[in-house]
Amino acid sequence: MLRLGFIVALWLHTLLHRYAPSNRLIRRLQRQHPRNAEWRISLYAVPFFGAACLLWVLIDAGAPTWLYAVAGILIWDAGKFLTYGPATFLRRRLTRARDALRTRSTVQR
Repeated sequence: MLRLGFIVALWLHTLLHRYAPSNRLIRRLQRQHPRNAEWRISLYAVPFFGAACLLWVLIDAGAPTWLYAVAGILIWDAGKFLTYGPATFLRRRLTRARDALRTRSTVQR
């Protein structure tokens, strides 16, 4: 039973990673702008937050409450885009520092 749950969770994770629109957009933007793309991709969070705010205004004005789910997804995607930039920047800097330390230790030997 636990194994079945693990398999379903893994399948769902793979499905969302491949076909979720925000993940596909991030991959496409990475291919188009491989250098310094992290900050440009972080700016894509602004329209997601704007759409979520617009939905909240519509819900307060009397729109169906199921739009809260859509607003939640938009906020989640905005957070994903917003955190992508700093995380990628730090990962690249740490990789460069690690490579510099390796080359420095190789040269000293």
